[in-house]
Amino acid sequence: MATMIVLQRGKYPAGADLSAKYGFAVKLSAGSAVLGGAGDSCIGVLQNKPTSGQAAEVMHMGIAPVMSGAAFSALDLLASDANGKLQTATAGQKVVAKALAAATAADQLVEALVLPIGIA
Repeated sequence: MATMIVLQRGKYPAGADLSAKYGFAVKLSAGSAVLGGAGDSCIGVLQNKPTSGQAAEVMHMGIAPVMSGAAFSALDLLASDANGKLQTATAGQKVVAKALAAATAADQLVEALVLPIGIA
């Protein structure tokens, strides 16, 4: 799982310490990158480890590792859980990515196509 293809990436000030949140879903709050919540409309996936106020690099579109919040299958549509980890999207949740590989449990970095299209 070494593939990373960047199609679009942005930088935003981190609204909190995100140094342990590589691969988590993020959203914007008052112009700063913060962790996504359950089913939130996220802007992408965190690709670095910033502390509060540092530049958070966010993958908006491309192939990148994402942090699993639960087991899911390859090709599942993924949404943020309450902690910003990615899980299989359910009705009403906003899609952040599509799994390109399976996760067998929570807390695994798994390759995904990041494309926060915002549909459930």
